[in-house]
Amino acid sequence: MKLFWSFFSGIFILCAGCAPKTGRDVLTLDLDSLAREAPLFELEPTRYIPLETRQDALIGFIRKMTIRDSLIFISDLESNSIYLFDTRGNHRRTLSRQGRGPGEYIAVNDFATDEEMNLYVLCSNTLQILKYAYPNYAFERSITLDRPVTEIYWQDGVLWAANRMDHQKVDGLVCLDTEGNVLQTVIPSRGALDDPSVEFNIKQQSFYPGKTVLFNQRMSPDVYRLQNASAEKVFSMKTKHMVSEESRSNDNPVNGFQSVYETDHYIAWVLWENGRYENAFGVYEPATQKASFVKFQLPGYYDIMAVNGEDSFFSISDPITLMETPNPDTLLQKLLPELTEESNPILLEFRIRGR
Repeated sequence: MKLFWSFFSGIFILCAGCAPKTGRDVLTLDLDSLAREAPLFELEPTRYIPLETRQDALIGFIRKMTIRDSLIFISDLESNSIYLFDTRGNHRRTLSRQGRGPGEYIAVNDFATDEEMNLYVLCSNTLQILKYAYPNYAFERSITLDRPVTEIYWQDGVLWAANRMDHQKVDGLVCLDTEGNVLQTVIPSRGALDDPSVEFNIKQQSFYPGKTVLFNQRMSPDVYRLQNASAEKVFSMKTKHMVSEESRSNDNPVNGFQSVYETDHYIAWVLWENGRYENAFGVYEPATQKASFVKFQLPGYYDIMAVNGEDSFFSISDPITLMETPNPDTLLQKLLPELTEESNPILLEFRIRGR
């Protein structure tokens, strides 16, 4: 409890200077040019991690996954629970507190963890963030927000918050205080595409924690790195197919990034688009200034769900897709005898390597 509140004494000082910054060497990806070039990288599966299947941890639909130290946190949309697994896939704990009483939530709209493995659950329905303390995750405290928030992230004593559904505007980025009030708007909601008559597409996630924390608004080509209570632009894209008022509904536009993560040596992204490019996965290697789309063949792969700082990327595959994979690799062949249609999802760990 001391940790939860003590950092706020410094957040007022930190956030007083909050403002988006533009770095001197901001990478701009010309997607149309990259699409014509040969891939410079390839993806290599390194491990399959079956998440333990048990009655008290049956995953229906994964809303979010994050890895903190030796624990994997997964929120399930269907059960409104958060499941904790170790990095071998063994189930460790289930947090399921759905209800309307003290320490309970109506829905898990988002969650975050801090450096001491405490868990924070955002319930947008009641405008509350509930803290559950490590190691037993007993309810400890809640704060009430003064406005709608759909996504949170805790970083070195800073509470970041964003809203993906604020009157159909695109999510802004703010710092909050102990009462849930906005101290500083770091990145405003984007107004260029605001149109009350058209509902915006919903993006699953805006915060992408890895070696550093990256932030990307939906319908935006810009990616920011969050640190020291500020946001610095480090990554952007350009394409003649970028979403606009004219192209949003009838021209199969690129809506921005579906996900974008940074590890020790790479920034990897997945585009949010519907077949505009042959492949949606791309890689940038800052040390060599090389970037390219990547042709990949990963069983069941559809997006990056989490990373660690050692260049390991994690995605989710369902068991049925893996069981139907033609020409499975050696790693998958070893796993297949353990799978059934009722098995929990499988984590696929993969790495990037130069060609």
